[in-house]
This record gives sequence, structure tokens and C-alpha cells, in this order.
Amino acid sequence: VMRLLSLLVLSICLVSCSAIKFNLRASEELCLSEEVVKSQLFVGEYTVSPGGLVVVVTVVDPTHKVIYSKNSDGDGKFAHTASVTGEFRMCFLNTDVNNGKTIKLDIRHNMDSKDKLAKKESLKPSEGTLKTIEQYIENAQNSLTILKQREDEHRQLNESTSSRLLRFSLLSMVILLLTAAIQLFYLKKFFKSKKLIQ
Repeated sequence: VMRLLSLLVLSICLVSCSAIKFNLRASEELCLSEEVVKSQLFVGEYTVSPGGLVVVVTVVDPTHKVIYSKNSDGDGKFAHTASVTGEFRMCFLNTDVNNGKTIKLDIRHNMDSKDKLAKKESLKPSEGTLKTIEQYIENAQNSLTILKQREDEHRQLNESTSSRLLRFSLLSMVILLLTAAIQLFYLKKFFKSKKLIQ
């Protein structure tokens, strides 16, 4: 279930990410992963409801370093500039043993950290729109690059596996032929010793 949720988040966020909402049962922990390209600004905003006992929110980067950890019973926000390309893991742990929680999460990572210096308020509406489109296109290109790299890795693995299977099949055939030849030789020798054949 967690893997399906992670894939869902990834598919939503390939170009831009909208808010998602999910439920946490009492004492349940749920983790989501998000692919982020190096130098991109990774921003997440979340809301926990209802309030009361806290939800522990933890964010870990691709190097397994904790970049954000907070006991939250309301709203929260985290932001981090990715130093490497990889999956960022976001975990939500409900510490309430009796009641469930609803989490609303909004993830954005469609711009480089340097782009945050260009405030949209200082741009004309048309310039702001063009800037947003440019960010979406760049993010889509980065996502396609990641998918192509993974496709190449899978293709290399398939080719390597096929080559090993072919070598194994040829070796098995050679062994079977040698075994058949040895059996034929000994059977012929046995029949000759019994004078059944000349």
C-alpha cells in the first residue's frame, strides 16, 4: 500500500504537484517518497487535523540524512535545496493511540533554489506566467532524464540476464551431448564384451 501511494505521489508530481490528502489510523506511520533533481528547491506544506496529540513529521534526503523533524499538531512547512538527485522520504507518525488523523500535504519542487530570488510579485503577469511555464518544462525534462536513466539500467540488466541464460543453455547442451557420447561408448563396449555385436 505504501509503495502504491509513493508511486501515486510521484506520478502527480512529475510536472507540478497539487495537494493530496490521506488518513492516518491510530498509531499508524505512513511514508511517501518523492524524486527530486539536484539543485531543485524541495518545499512541502502540511496540515494535521484534528488537533490534539501530535503527529511526528520526518523528512530524510537520499543520503539518509534527516533534514526535517517536528512534532506537529497543526500546520507545518519544510524546505530544502537538494544536494543530490534522488528520493526524499517523508514519514508521518500518528502518536494518538485512540484517534485517527487527516493529513493534507502539498509538495513543490519545480524550480531551482536560485529561482526563488526572482519574486513573482515583482514580475508582470505575463512574465510570471512565462516563468511558471519555463519551470514546468525544465522539471518535466529533468523527470524524463531520470526515467531514461532508469530505463537504461533496466535494459542493461535484461541484456546481462539474457546473456547469462544463453551461456548457461549452451553449457547445459554441451554437458548433455558429452554425457550421451560417454553412455553410447560404454554401451557399445559392453555389448562387444558380451559378443552381442561385432
